Amino acid sequence: MYYLRKITTNGQVSIPKVFIDLLQINDGDYVFIYVEGEKLIIRRFHPDSRLNQCIFRNGKLTIPIEIRKQFNITTITVLLVQLVIEDSKIVISPNSSDVSSRYLENQCGRLTQLEC
Repeated sequence: MYYLRKITTNGQVSIPKVFIDLLQINDGDYVFIYVEGEKLIIRRFHPDSRLNQCIFRNGKLTIPIEIRKQFNITTITVLLVQLVIEDSKIVISPNSSDVSSRYLENQCGRLTQLEC
């Protein structure tokens, strides 16, 4: 299951409710956010406590500024947000030309779920 998202001017990204429910993330929980290859990974738990953590609030989390700069993520960047349930993680792909072309092909012109 894939969703397309953009970040706000404050660097926040909305996480689909179905992902939140399946990973049992609650409002106020801290989640780990880190880079793995060309993707951002969000996990509720991780053995390395030195990784970036951000607080989950109102269905959103803030992507740290250093990660936004590393991937050149701005408010016009289209993000592909995917749930990998077997690994209990959310994967965000920020620099995919495929993401941009899928977004542009969207007939409604708004951010919606993609069926894969």
